[in-house]
Amino acid sequence: NTAYRNPLHRRLEATMSFIATDPAPATTVITNGWFPGIDIGAMREAMQLSGDVTDARLKQALLPAMIDVNTQLARWRMAQQANGHQVMADVPADQLDGVSVLVHNYTSAVFCLAKH
Repeated sequence: NTAYRNPLHRRLEATMSFIATDPAPATTVITNGWFPGIDIGAMREAMQLSGDVTDARLKQALLPAMIDVNTQLARWRMAQQANGHQVMADVPADQLDGVSVLVHNYTSAVFCLAKH
């Protein structure tokens, strides 16, 4: 019989639905269009960052990291564009897990700079 329940249980049942939440949709920080965007959720997972670091804080760490890496690769990017490569992923390179190693390296460089 559900008519008689401990009042504490009723209170817990009423509040339990507020405890668990769906994960927020992933946010991608877009760069200049040639380099790949950086997914904040992917960074959080790869770098084992806790939920204590907000997405807004991660984005603020990613922006200067992306600027730095993009600046360091600017001449190389221009040479690749002159060779007809519309985006970094189009530059001929080995693939790992279906993704260009160049994209993996770019993402890793940005993650490492952003974490420090």
